[in-house]
Amino acid sequence: MPHVVTFEHFISGEREPAMDRLVANFNAHQSEVRVESRLITEGVSDDATECLGLLPPYLGNNVPDVVMVYAEFVATLADQDRIRPLDDFIAGPEGIDPAMFVNGALDTVRYGDHIWALPIEGNPYALFCNLSLFEQAGIDGLPRTWGDVFQAAVLLTTDTDGDGRIDRYGYTQCSFQVPLLMWQAGAELVSEDLTRVTFDSEEGAQALKYHADLRMYSPPHVDFERGDVGMKLSIIENYFSGRYQHLDYEIVPLPRGRRAANSFGGSDSALCLAIACREPECERAAWRFLRWFTTQQGLMDWARATAYIPLVRPVLESEEYQQFVARWPKLRPFIEQSGICRARPCIPEYPVVKWAINAAVHESRRDNRSCTVEEAREILRRQAAAAQQALDRRVKA
Repeated sequence: MPHVVTFEHFISGEREPAMDRLVANFNAHQSEVRVESRLITEGVSDDATECLGLLPPYLGNNVPDVVMVYAEFVATLADQDRIRPLDDFIAGPEGIDPAMFVNGALDTVRYGDHIWALPIEGNPYALFCNLSLFEQAGIDGLPRTWGDVFQAAVLLTTDTDGDGRIDRYGYTQCSFQVPLLMWQAGAELVSEDLTRVTFDSEEGAQALKYHADLRMYSPPHVDFERGDVGMKLSIIENYFSGRYQHLDYEIVPLPRGRRAANSFGGSDSALCLAIACREPECERAAWRFLRWFTTQQGLMDWARATAYIPLVRPVLESEEYQQFVARWPKLRPFIEQSGICRARPCIPEYPVVKWAINAAVHESRRDNRSCTVEEAREILRRQAAAAQQALDRRVKA
C-alpha cells in the first residue's frame, strides 16, 4: 500500500482543476506515495494588528503533511516548530542541487541558516501599457525608466470630454508594491543582519515621495481592465487569465531605477511548499512530492497551469518550456526579470515591516495632495520605529 500524504493548498477558482490534475499526474507515476489534496477555504487575516506571529489559519488542529504557504510566513512557522528544515533531504541520496535554482530563490525560504521550504514559482512584476491610450495621448515609445513612467502618466491624465472631471488616468499599482520602488531607489527594507529596519533611509523617502507624486495621476481604482488607465504594475496571472484581452496592450519589463530589482513573488512573497509532518516515513514520502515539484515534469505541469516562472534553470532553459513561452509571448518581459528578483527578508517580523510600509504609503497622500520629501522622511521614521519594536523583541529574546 502506498503511503498517503495529505497536502493542503489554496489554489481555487479557475486554477483549482489544474492543481487537481497536477496531483493526479504525480500519483499516476508513483507506487509508494499517494498525495491526497484538500482545498483551504479560510483566508489569512488582513488586520495589520494581527501580523506578528500570524499563522496561516489552516495550520490549526488538523495539520497536513505538506503545506502550501507564502514565504513571508515561513520563518514564523519555523519558529513555532510547525515545519521541519529540509537541509538533510536536499543533501541526501534523493536530494536536489541547490545551484539549479535561480539566484536568490532559496533566500526566500532561508532562515537561521536552514532552508525550510521549496519555492515553486516566480511571479515578478511587469508594466502593462494600454496602447490605445498611449496613442490618444501622443506618446510614441513605451516606458523604460521610472522617469518615463512619470512623464507618460502626466500626459495620459486628462479630462477628455470637458465635463471638469478626469476620465483618463496615467498609472496605477497596489500599495504593497512600493517596496519594489524602494529597492530600485537603493533602499533596503532591513539590515543585512536582519536586526534593524532600514526602509526609512533617504533612498526610501525618495521612493515614497516619488510614489506619492505618481499617485496624483492614478484613478480611484486599480482595475486596468476598465480601459481608462494607461499603465499598471501587475503580475502574470492578469495576462494568462485573459482578463485584459479586450484591450490593445503591451507588457514591458519593470522600469529601471537606480538599480535593477524585482520580486520573486507578488505581495505575499514567493509561493512555497513545506513539510509539516514529523514521522520519518511520512517525512520521506512528503519529500518525494516536494522534490517532484522541482523536476521537469512537475514544474512544467505547474507552468502550463499557471504560467508562473519556473525557478529552476534546467527547466527555464529547456526546449519544452521555450515552446510553451512561444504560445504565450507576453511572458517574456516577466522571464527577463527573473535574473534580478530579490527575496523579501525571511524573518517572522516581515509581515509587520510590510504593513508598516503600506501604512506609510497611505499616509503619504492625503486630501488629494502629495507629501513633501520632509514629510516622507517623517512618515517613514515613525513607521520604521514601530516595526523596529517587533524586531527588537526577537533580537532580545
